Amino acid sequence: MTSPKRKRVEPEVEVAKAEIQVPSTFVDEAGDQLREQVLHDIESLQESKRLYEMTIDRLEKEKSLPLPDKKEVAATLSKPKEVDSLIEEIKLTKKKIKPEGVKQKEQIEIIDQFIKTQPTISRPKPTAPVTPDNDLAEPSAQFGENIVSETLVEILLKQGKKDKAIEALKKLIWKFPQKKAYFAAQIEELRK
Repeated sequence: MTSPKRKRVEPEVEVAKAEIQVPSTFVDEAGDQLREQVLHDIESLQESKRLYEMTIDRLEKEKSLPLPDKKEVAATLSKPKEVDSLIEEIKLTKKKIKPEGVKQKEQIEIIDQFIKTQPTISRPKPTAPVTPDNDLAEPSAQFGENIVSETLVEILLKQGKKDKAIEALKKLIWKFPQKKAYFAAQIEELRK
């Protein structure tokens, strides 16, 4: 929009003017509509720019407060006198709760009495954790007749539980008598 106007270069291809007949009023109306739209867009952009500049000016005028240094924060936290005065201020400004009934009055009296006699609650002493002498997983390790399989024997062997694998193989002998020799050979091998 700000570049200098250039001379329009006309194409060298000749177009038969008789073939294209566009009424001049149509071209004028379309050009006017386009011109109006461009002017409207420019006004809209100028208004946006003005609002943006106003916002920036306002933000520059309002300077934010600097953050306190770590030393200042530590110094304010380490002043017990100020904390005590704060507690006193809270106690003085504390509103008395007006009990609505006899039961609520009794509860408030109990709380006030507790605060007077024991203002702090001591932490419970750590107790030694209760460790059972027996294995808690033992009851769940008992295998029923329906769960015993050769895969279970393989799992027990991978876990290093040879005695349980031998028990499972004995149950498999009863479950599959046709494989008795195979299971017996495995039992003998495990006992070695």
